[in-house]
Amino acid sequence: MAPITFAVLETVRSKLTAPVYLVCFDDIQNYDPRGRFHLSGGSMPFGRMADRAMEYLTTAARTGKREPIREIFTPYVMINDCPFLI
Repeated sequence: MAPITFAVLETVRSKLTAPVYLVCFDDIQNYDPRGRFHLSGGSMPFGRMADRAMEYLTTAARTGKREPIREIFTPYVMINDCPFLI
């Protein structure tokens, strides 16, 4: 969603009278704002979580073993000059 939001904001940028602060949950680890807007947010490692779930399901289907998964996945958080989060 962040790229779409930036595209829309770019079209109205000249009409904006105050700074724009965005908070999102996209995968923004490689975001390059180039001074355009303040983007903050976070993401969960959904890819790793899905991989682990598929591994669990295939093992359960193959062996019949169904023990609960207890794992902690670390989220990623990035805060860029957002006065609402600092």
